Amino acid sequence: RLTFSAPPDGFGARSKYNNEDNAYRLAVFWNDRDTPDVTMGLNLQEFIDTMEARDPIRQAPTDMVMIARVSILLRGMGNAFNVRLKVANAWRPHAEELLRKTDPDYPLLKTLPPPAT
Repeated sequence: RLTFSAPPDGFGARSKYNNEDNAYRLAVFWNDRDTPDVTMGLNLQEFIDTMEARDPIRQAPTDMVMIARVSILLRGMGNAFNVRLKVANAWRPHAEELLRKTDPDYPLLKTLPPPAT
C-alpha cells in the first residue's frame, strides 16, 4: 500500500500489475538487504530480471531513489569486505521519529514500542 499510494500518503511507485510481493521484495532489496529470503536465492541480475518479468516497473518512487542508491553503495562496500549489512536497522529510529512527527495516525506506529527517552 505504501509503495503504490500517491504522495503524501505513499511513495508513488507504479508497476504494470501492482504486485505486492514484487513491491515488497524490491523495496527491501533497494533499501535494506539482498539476502536469499528477498532475492529467492537469485544473483543480482537474475533477481532484477525476474522482478521486471513478473511486474514491470512503470514509475520508480522518485523520493526514494537517493535513499536506495546510498543503501546499495553502503552494502556494496560492506560486501567488498565480506560484511553483510542490513541498513534499515540503522535508519529505523529516524524513520519512526519522522512518522511520529508527520503522520501520528499511521497504522503501523501503534504496533511499535514507545521511543526510548
